[in-house]
Formats: sequence, structure tokens, C-alpha cells
Amino acid sequence: MNVNSEQGTSLFVVSNLKILSIKRVGFDMIKQQLDLSQDDWDKRAIKCYLKATKKAPSETLTVGSELYTSMLKAVRRSPLEKLELVLNHLGATIDNNGFLQLVGHYRLTNNLPPHAVFLKLWRHYVQRVFKKAPLNANYPPRLKLLAQKLHLFRSYLDRQITHYVLQNFTGKTDFAKLLAYARFNRLRLDYTTIANYHNRYPKWRGFTYPQNFKIQITKHSRMSEFIINLETGNFVSEWQNYRQDITNLRQVDSNPANYPIELAQPIANTSSFNYGRSKGTNPLNWLLPENTHFRLDISHPDDPKVRKKITNHKNNFAWVAPKNYYFKDKAHVLRGEYADIVKIGPRDFFAWQQIPATDKMQVYQTFVQYCQRRLPLPNPGFAYFLKHAYHKNNYA
Repeated sequence: MNVNSEQGTSLFVVSNLKILSIKRVGFDMIKQQLDLSQDDWDKRAIKCYLKATKKAPSETLTVGSELYTSMLKAVRRSPLEKLELVLNHLGATIDNNGFLQLVGHYRLTNNLPPHAVFLKLWRHYVQRVFKKAPLNANYPPRLKLLAQKLHLFRSYLDRQITHYVLQNFTGKTDFAKLLAYARFNRLRLDYTTIANYHNRYPKWRGFTYPQNFKIQITKHSRMSEFIINLETGNFVSEWQNYRQDITNLRQVDSNPANYPIELAQPIANTSSFNYGRSKGTNPLNWLLPENTHFRLDISHPDDPKVRKKITNHKNNFAWVAPKNYYFKDKAHVLRGEYADIVKIGPRDFFAWQQIPATDKMQVYQTFVQYCQRRLPLPNPGFAYFLKHAYHKNNYA
């Protein structure tokens, strides 16, 4: 064979390989479109996917990823249908113990920061669908089931944002990691929302003083929530207790009998994602037309049996929440025993840590009395009390 013929053969082979390659790419794209359509994505969402040529195909199976969020925005569905679409992708199913199990072929992304676009979008859809009555209202069957799943899904969102902070930032404590995250993203944190429901105590022991404090992100939206232990500076989450079901490793063990009530503090006082925005003590938030946090997060459908057993106040072995210090009985006498230690920021946390364990109960009771005397002025935080009242009046 002469040189020219060899070159001609080479060009022919290369050209055919290119054609085959192009055909193969086309086939793969068609196959991907078919796969996506089977997951109830429409043409607009698939077009959005095909434009993202640099994204790995598997990312569409990751709920909360940048690509998935773009496709969720693009798909031509109502907010209600979009909520159902995501939950269907995740295989969200309520088991016999009232626990939400995620058994679908889609997964929640591990790269979900507390201020993620997906979280804002998801929260917006919930507020659009449930914009009048509370989440636990007597809805028709379809909406009632959706409301139940949405409430239970909050704990999974909380798990993912907590994981994100722990895995991506450094610090001696979880609190330090959260502060590093906020500094890196230039976010303002909110400390003003009351945390008495995250300071439940064993009914059989009685209340002593707060064990935890609350932070919400951002100061404006109060969407993502973190509960932090006042002694250790580490997160408090129900996922510290939950474990895999040994018969089905894809599911969570939801049997209440497997979680001793005396060791259930993280379940009783866990953080959770917020669909609504609480007003707290921020004056600007009182301009909001309503407290959506009460309607969508407090007035919620049933918790799983494992948490109901722990927090049911009718149970003599339950964990119950203390009354706020401004609570009055029928005779209008102040009977509340709870005041937030952390109200302004980190300085309150560090001020509390200066108090020896042997003195905490007595100092805390003085702090509650101080807050009551200040009414109707708000709780100024423990650092302010320590500097301007406790030491000044020589209580020490």
C-alpha cells in the first residue's frame, strides 16, 4: 500500500470513529432524556439538564445540588406538584411508627449549606401551598399526607445542614465551626428566638437551668436552626441517637422501644429546619403580617412515635419544656422559670462558662429574677446581667 492510500484509510477510520462517537453521544443523551422523563421531569427540566454539559449525569440524582435545583425551578409544575416531585424522587414513605423513610434512588446532597438556594426555594414552595391554615389543619387527603411528610422531612434537612458545617469548617467546638461558616459567608446570625422547647428536662427530675441555646440563619430569614449545648459548645441533634435498621440498612430504626427515654435528650431538644419565620425580639420582624413559624413549624402534624413518647407531657416519664420567665398564672403571678442564657451572641455563651458548676443554679435563679424585674424590657442576655447587675450588686 502506498503512502496516499494509507493516509486515505487513516482518514476514513478517523472519520468513522468520529461519526460513531457522535452517534454514541446522541444515544446517551436520548437515553438520559428517557431516564429523566421516567422520573417525571418535563422537557423544560430536561433542556436545563442538557445545557449543563459540564455536570456529571449522576448529579441529577442528588436532591439539593445546583443542577437539581435549576431543574426544579425549570420544571413546569405547581408548587404543590414540585414538593411532591422531590419527595417522590427521595422515595419518602411514612412507616408504621410514623417515621419518614427515604428509600428512593435519589439522595439528599451532602453539600447543603444552611443558606442554600435549594432550601430557600423549598421553603418558598411550602409557604405558597400552605399559606392560610396551619400545617396540622384538617386538609383533604392529598394535602394532609403532603403536610405530614413535609413536617417529618424537616429533620432530614436539619441533618444535612449540620453535616455540611461539621465537614467543611474547623474549630475546637461545633459552635466555633458554625461561627467560622458565618464569617466565611458573611452571614449574620440570630440569637433572639426563645429556646425553651429545646431545653426540655426529665419530668421526674425537675428543671434546674438551661442546657442549650439556639442560633438561626440568617438573622433575617431564620430558616436553618442550630441547637448548641451550653457546656460543650457542640450541636444537639436527634440524629445523635438514631441508628440504622439492622434488617434494612437503608432505613432508620424507628422503633420507640429501642430508644431509652432517660437517654433521649438529643431527641427531645433537637434542632430542626424552619418553614416559617419567627418574629423573635427583632423589632423589624414585628412588621411581618403574621408569625409563619407558629403556623408551619409549631402547629405541625404528628411527630414520629419515638419523639411523641419522649415529649408527651401526659407521660410521667416525658421530657417537658419549662415556662418562660414572663409566664403568669391565673392570679397574674409570675411563675415562669426559664430565661435564655444566650440572647445577644457569643459573649453570653462565654460569660456563662465563667460560672462554676457549683454556682450555676443560684446564679441562674438570680438571673431569672433580674429578667422579671426588668419587664416589660426584654432579656438583655447573660453577659449584660453578669456585668451590670450580678457583680455590681455584689451577689458573688
